[in-house]
Amino acid sequence: MLRDNFKFVLVLSFALCTAITGCNNKKSESKFREIVLPENLEFIEINKSQKFDKSWFDRKYKVVVFARHADTHSPFELDWQSAISEFQDIAFLFYVSEKDTAKLIRNLKKVNFTHPVIHDPSEEFRELNVKGKEWTFISYLVKENEIVGMGNPSFPDFNKRLSELIDESK
Repeated sequence: MLRDNFKFVLVLSFALCTAITGCNNKKSESKFREIVLPENLEFIEINKSQKFDKSWFDRKYKVVVFARHADTHSPFELDWQSAISEFQDIAFLFYVSEKDTAKLIRNLKKVNFTHPVIHDPSEEFRELNVKGKEWTFISYLVKENEIVGMGNPSFPDFNKRLSELIDESK
């Protein structure tokens, strides 16, 4: 009887360890997740000389930003232009879900944000990509359509993160 209990405990322990190890391996395999980029949306170009380029969707490296609003204290007040100018191999895609188009344009002009944005009033991008649905702003670093990290100009090491994103030796 004692021997049977010992066998049962041993088999149960082995099964539990295998299950835990299997779960951990699956977590590490899915470290990166694919990003879905809705393309059938309106592009807003504040500065008519700076046009949205649809080939940005196909770039190997991207910074993809979601913002619910473009109000005061929005992510559009950050210094994106420096990174956009410095890292020309990286496409910067900004999805904005502000429902009021006139308000969106007014606020982008107010903060002098001239990079084209993708107007997403139905929040398609958020539904497809943002796990924390309460988030109103998130920015992903993307390589080959896989989210590999997060970053924006408020991070002190943002440029370093962008350099690492395009570093082919990694």
